[in-house]
Amino acid sequence: MENKGSIVLLTIREENVASAVQNCRPYFLRKLSEDYCWSVFAENASFPQSNGRAALEEIGKKIVKKCDGLPLAAETLGRLLRTKHDVEEWNKILMSHIWEFSVEKSKIIPALLISYFHLSPYLKRCFVYCALYPKDYEFEKDELILLWKAEELLPPPKRGESLEEVGCECFDELTSRLFFTKSEDFSDYFVMHDLLHDLAIFLAGDFYCNSEELGKEEEIKIQTRHLFVDLTHCSSKLYNSISKVESLRTLLLFGDFSSANCNIEAATCEILSKCKYLRVLSLTKLDEVPNLIGELIHLRYLDLSWTDIKKLPESLCKLCNLQILMLYGCSKLTTLPSGLHNLVSLRHLDIRKTSLDEMPRKMSKLNQLHVLSSFVVGKHEDNGTQELGRLVNLHESFEIKKLENIVDVEEAKRAKIMDKKHIDELCLEWSSGDDLVSSTQKERDILDNLQPHNGLKYLEIKGYKGTIFPDWLGNCSYENMTHVSLECCKNCCMLPSLGQLPSLKSLSIVGFDQLRSIGEEFYKNEGDHHSSHIAPFPSLETLVFDNMACWEVWHVSESETFPQLKKLEITNCPMLKEEMRNQVFFIIVSSLSDVSKVRTLRIGDYFIERHTEAMFLDGDTLSIRGSESVMESSFKAMISINHLTCLQQIHICECRKLEFPHLQQQKYDLVELLIQHSCDSLTSLSLEVFPNLKNLEIINCWNMESISMSEAPHAALQWLSIVLCEKLVSFAGEGLAAPNLTHLQVRDCEKLEALPRDMKSLLPTLHSLQIYGCPNICRLPEGGLPPNLKELEVGIGEQQMRDLSWMGNLHALTHLSIFGYECKNIKSYPEVGSLPHLPSLTTLHIEHFDNLETLECNELLRLTSLQQLHIYWCPKLENMEGEKLSPSLLLLKIEDCPLLPKHQLIWPKISHIPTIEVASTEVGEYGRRKASFFCYYFKFNTVLCPENATRRRVEAKLFMKGHQEIDNCYGRGSTFFLNSTIIMCISSFCGNCNLVSICLGVMPLTEWLCMCGQCFRVLKLLYFAPLT
Repeated sequence: MENKGSIVLLTIREENVASAVQNCRPYFLRKLSEDYCWSVFAENASFPQSNGRAALEEIGKKIVKKCDGLPLAAETLGRLLRTKHDVEEWNKILMSHIWEFSVEKSKIIPALLISYFHLSPYLKRCFVYCALYPKDYEFEKDELILLWKAEELLPPPKRGESLEEVGCECFDELTSRLFFTKSEDFSDYFVMHDLLHDLAIFLAGDFYCNSEELGKEEEIKIQTRHLFVDLTHCSSKLYNSISKVESLRTLLLFGDFSSANCNIEAATCEILSKCKYLRVLSLTKLDEVPNLIGELIHLRYLDLSWTDIKKLPESLCKLCNLQILMLYGCSKLTTLPSGLHNLVSLRHLDIRKTSLDEMPRKMSKLNQLHVLSSFVVGKHEDNGTQELGRLVNLHESFEIKKLENIVDVEEAKRAKIMDKKHIDELCLEWSSGDDLVSSTQKERDILDNLQPHNGLKYLEIKGYKGTIFPDWLGNCSYENMTHVSLECCKNCCMLPSLGQLPSLKSLSIVGFDQLRSIGEEFYKNEGDHHSSHIAPFPSLETLVFDNMACWEVWHVSESETFPQLKKLEITNCPMLKEEMRNQVFFIIVSSLSDVSKVRTLRIGDYFIERHTEAMFLDGDTLSIRGSESVMESSFKAMISINHLTCLQQIHICECRKLEFPHLQQQKYDLVELLIQHSCDSLTSLSLEVFPNLKNLEIINCWNMESISMSEAPHAALQWLSIVLCEKLVSFAGEGLAAPNLTHLQVRDCEKLEALPRDMKSLLPTLHSLQIYGCPNICRLPEGGLPPNLKELEVGIGEQQMRDLSWMGNLHALTHLSIFGYECKNIKSYPEVGSLPHLPSLTTLHIEHFDNLETLECNELLRLTSLQQLHIYWCPKLENMEGEKLSPSLLLLKIEDCPLLPKHQLIWPKISHIPTIEVASTEVGEYGRRKASFFCYYFKFNTVLCPENATRRRVEAKLFMKGHQEIDNCYGRGSTFFLNSTIIMCISSFCGNCNLVSICLGVMPLTEWLCMCGQCFRVLKLLYFAPLT
């Protein structure tokens, strides 16, 4: 709850890297203990429950000793032995001669080499192929399988099995053996551990190469057959040298080419003309595919995804061995070559996110096609549904676009969608445009004849122009259907009956302009005699309604509707009546099967999309967002179900009208309660009914007047925060008896008259106290503040701030912030004798004293441990009285005190401080459209500034609104101007009285640097905005 800043944790394998980047002492991780390493191995080995277990354990522990505390070694060997239950097999691993392999010379861990050695020959080839990838490269499963297939690395399929299924089995086997692991950032991607990547590189030799491994070398070895090049860091020399490796079999280009000295089109043509034996080719950043592509007769894999090509050359159709053609994301591609049907070996064609007008003719001749991502229906017989109907071997996902080109039912029948039994996902799309049709019945009949097989898992329908859906949609025979999406069906006035789909998990309904009511027909089709009598939507977890302009009524049954629902979203449905929304959310929340397991309830949210009501159930956390009435009805439903008996956390935000339930003397198990900008009817809160409450946060509760607890100590409370409660007058008379409270925050409660009494005795473990913005506090705690305080922020009435001796002697206090918001008459601070005894104080902040003119150094000398002094927003502060500041100071930071740095007499009093930082924020007027907040920041390092030095070490950081870095903007020829004058005296550090002026007027940046740049040893100009 308290912002302590951030840290960056850097983990690295090479000690020399640590020495280059460290700013603190590195921590060297120890190897795993033998016992822990054994537990890792055993967990992955999954021992059989048999009489031979003891013998295997004995051998396993000897193997673990050889793993030398390396967790990856223990994991991979454990996975290797998971399916081997014979003692002899385990002994083979233990006695393997590979353990004698020299790690020092090769940097290869023997355990990993043993795991590789026990792979099948085909799996070995597949693994070594991954040496192509750079370290930490994240790859998709399907992507790698297609490459293996093109390189003919996979074993031949068994009878009835496809090559794609074989590839999937190989990938899964390598994943189960930990050669591949799931990416932590993207769930659909995989990555290789660095040590396993090193193994692949070692085994690949010169045969495989990626540009990262070349380092500074810019020549590719002639033995290389498989090459991966990251163009982002590729020199023109390296790119031009690719064509010299004429025996290249694989060329994968990745990233954006950054070199300005290379004509990438010409260099690519050179590569294609010389590298005649390419089997796999991936190109990037092309506007046009050279005709030379047709000469690569051995090519089996061609990836042109995300290029700017508008068409493909007809010469491409000569590639009779081409199996895989990837055109994903070629948004400018409008046509495919007319001779595409000559690619008789083609098995995989990906044309997603292209702009094709229609398919080329005679697509049915591509009878080897296994995956066709899309089919764009043409207006002619030789590129229409008849051609599609003959492609019966299609697998995986399939999309049919421009269905408006089907003019009658017979054409729809010729597509033979029902016969495509291997399709898992189907999208049927009509192009957006004129939604007026001559016959809505004909539209329904066309969709009726596009019915898929009942093994389909995912169905999406876009732009359907009929008024009602055919009966097959929602038929309970679709037992495997898990996802349905209906989008932009603007003429539809009734939803299909989807409630009886037994496996449906996700349903999205978007853009139904004519739909006014959702009734019983949504849950069950009374005309379907095969329909079962199960509860509607028994498996549905996600339900989304969006952009329903006329939707007014939603009837929800109160009996077991949506029992598994975890996410409900209603967005941009302006006509849906408020009472209807309230009722729906009440019923749905009440019907959740897991509602009794909810531990955290979140009502409201700061960051919510407008016109959206939403319910999310994630594990044991239920979140409700939307209008206040919807959130109130959902809250009442939740409270009525379990009466707070199961809930442990309640977060309520931005719900002014929400009524917090009237709690009786019953005890509740709540651990955390957060009320923010909500519950205006709440006037008091007793902590007695929450004996287990650890955290309580109440922010901007307008009518909150008191917080109380019983006389008995509240042993659980650890954090209490009360902010912006304008009517809060006092705490309970008996005080806050919270022996384990560590953090107390009371801020901006203008009517508060007293702090809790007896804080010193009742709050013995309080470590952090924030009390400011409470100007009417007149009664202070007797005996002072709790003695174990470490952090204190205080800013109350002027009288109390003049003399802080009331705080008592705080021997443990290390951080103190003093705020002068209410101290309009204080001109000198701190007064002599006003500070308590603070022997451990290391950091002091003095902030927001609007009329402070003089800082009293002598009183600060009593702070013998002080290391950092921060002075902020004291606009009239111009002097320091007394001797030098404390000799223990290491850092002085002066921010938004514009007069103080100009006063030359202060510098002798601070010149002994190693680091001084001066910063300010001002408003610079640059005329219309150029007004911008501007600030400067200077850091003086006096330790590195020798006496009488002619150059000072100064770091200057200049910021302007927009935060555009000079490195990113200057190279584009922009002219930069800075409007401000900054005068800093730094010469006193060296005993001279020269005044150094840095004037930034209206001049180009380069001119300013020529004039002033020689004054500094270090000058950092971090942020600029171009002014035109």
